[in-house]
This record gives sequence, C-alpha cells and structure tokens, in this order.
Amino acid sequence: MNSDRKAAIIVGVLFLLGFAGAFSAVILKPILDDPNLLINLTKNKNLVMLGAFLELVMAFGCANNAIWLYPVLKKHNKFLALGAVGSRIIENVFQIVGTLGLLLLLTLSQEAAKADAPAASTFQTAVALLLTVRFWAPLVFAQIAFCLGTVMYNYVFYHWFNKEKMQYCPGEICDVKARQEIQKTSFLQIGIIFYKRKTIYESDCIHKIRAPRCS
Repeated sequence: MNSDRKAAIIVGVLFLLGFAGAFSAVILKPILDDPNLLINLTKNKNLVMLGAFLELVMAFGCANNAIWLYPVLKKHNKFLALGAVGSRIIENVFQIVGTLGLLLLLTLSQEAAKADAPAASTFQTAVALLLTVRFWAPLVFAQIAFCLGTVMYNYVFYHWFNKEKMQYCPGEICDVKARQEIQKTSFLQIGIIFYKRKTIYESDCIHKIRAPRCS
C-alpha cells in the first residue's frame, strides 16, 4: 500500500469521526435548553459526559484529518495546505474550549446542588457566562476558522483537479481523459427534462382545487 493510499484511508476514518459532533448535539440540546439547567445537568451527568466525550472525538478527528491531508496537498500548494492545517487546529481549539465550558457547567451544577438558596444568583451569573463561552467558542470563532480552512481546501482541490484532468472510467488506472458520448448531456435532453417538469407542474395544478402557486 503506497503512502497516498494509506493517507486516504486514514483521512476517511478521521472524517467519519468528525460526525461524532452531530450525535453530541442530539444528546446535549434537550439538556442545555431546559429552563432548570443547573438541576438538569446533575440529573443527566452521564449523558453530559458522553456528549463532552463525543465533542472531543470530533475535535481529534477534524484536527488530525487536516494533518494527514497536508503531505498530499503540499505537493500542489504548500502555503495553502499549511494554512488549512492551521485553520483546522484553531477551529478545534475553540471546539475544545466549548467542551471545557460544558464540563465546567456540570461542575457548577453539582456545586449548586450543595449550596444554600442565597448563593443561587451567583451560580446563575456563572452559568450565563459559561453558556456565552460555549456559544461563542465553538459556534462562532470555530466556524470562522472552519470557513477559512474550507476556502483554502477548495482552492487547492480546484487547481489540483484542473491540472490533472479527471478520468472518466471506474478504477484507479484509466487512459480515458475525456467524457464519452454516453456521459454527455445534450441540449435536447435538458429541454426534455424541463418540458416534463412543466407538464407535471401543470397537471398538478389542474387536479387541485386550491393551488395558489399556479396563479
């Protein structure tokens, strides 16, 4: 197995690890949206810990994905490949800051359960501060870094694929560098598609008594 093939497999696995963040969002959203957040966090301690773990898995996957892509992409544009790695690392530093905010919220929730009623306002202020950190770090600053990295990746990939024309047949080895006739779309085919869509649309309007979109 050559180095590029190995890198492709590892990048694919790391890419899939990045989806852990989606599962984390599903787990944590009902807990963090609850009005009685301090009480709810303690009650759902195990779910909160699982959500935090999944966020860290996502950060690990996304950051290492960029590191493994770098040796391949630097052959085409070293500066942008390095910039993309930097942006991904910055993105996931902010993601980790957001996860630390979640763990601090959990600790605060446990302390609030032991505290007297007069201290409640102090805890509420701390909760508001940590929720703000959790919003701005992963949802704003991390996404800005993500977008910058994506622009760099797109630029490198665009020029890479334009330089080495895509092959139009299956498999890794192929001498076909142009579309075959069966792979081309003619203006006649496009016209037929639009005509069929128009026919279906008009038929749908005719068979509906109330169809405001037809007017």
